Parts: sequence; structure tokens; C-alpha cells
Amino acid sequence: MVDHGGYEICEIEFQSLPEKSDLVTQWEEAFDTELVGVGELHNAHGELWMSGGGFLFGNSIVHEAFWLVGNGFATALINILSKQRDRPMLLREGESVMLYGHRYTWNDPEVLRPSSPEFNPNAGD
Repeated sequence: MVDHGGYEICEIEFQSLPEKSDLVTQWEEAFDTELVGVGELHNAHGELWMSGGGFLFGNSIVHEAFWLVGNGFATALINILSKQRDRPMLLREGESVMLYGHRYTWNDPEVLRPSSPEFNPNAGD
């Protein structure tokens, strides 16, 4: 728990997330992997999902947004607890996502896609 001006913030609470939103299911299909819900983020405003490849993703329960938290469990925890900015993700050209008060579009260099090299270890071969 973090005290923020008298208001307690729970950055991460590990628990099973049995129900998947449509957006989580779409990302499962895009990556051809199962995503397992492992916790809630920032006072239950988001969810934490882990892929079979070890990537951890955030999914907003406030608005439609999906993002990369870390490319492994340790990295994700460091990123969450040190308040590192997550990388926004989009499935299709023409979509946009709002994170940190900024609207990201398909052409923004920060945006990750299913085909991004970060998700394909053989992309540079």
C-alpha cells in the first residue's frame, strides 16, 4: 500500500481473475496464447494478465485500454512499483488508446502491435 495524500493506493493485489473481457480475448487470439489473470492493479482500476511466454499485460476496467507491463515477472513488478510508464498496445490500424492522459494512435512510436519485434524473439534473425 502507498499513502497518497491520505488515500491508500494498492498498486498490485495478486488474485485469480477468472473472467476475461472481450479485449483480453482478442489479444489472446492475436498472440495465439492463453492469458491468465494474476491480479488487480492500482486499486482495482486495472487487471494484470500473464501470457504463456511470460509477458505481463495490463487491461483497464475503467475504459478500453491494453498495455505491456513487462516482458517478464520481475521486470513487470519493478515497472509497477517504480511507476514506469507502460507501453500502449493496439490491435488494428485506425484504433487509438488513451493512457496517461494522452491519446495514442497506430502511428505513435510508443504503441505496440501484435507484430511488434518485442513479441517475436526471432524478429532480428
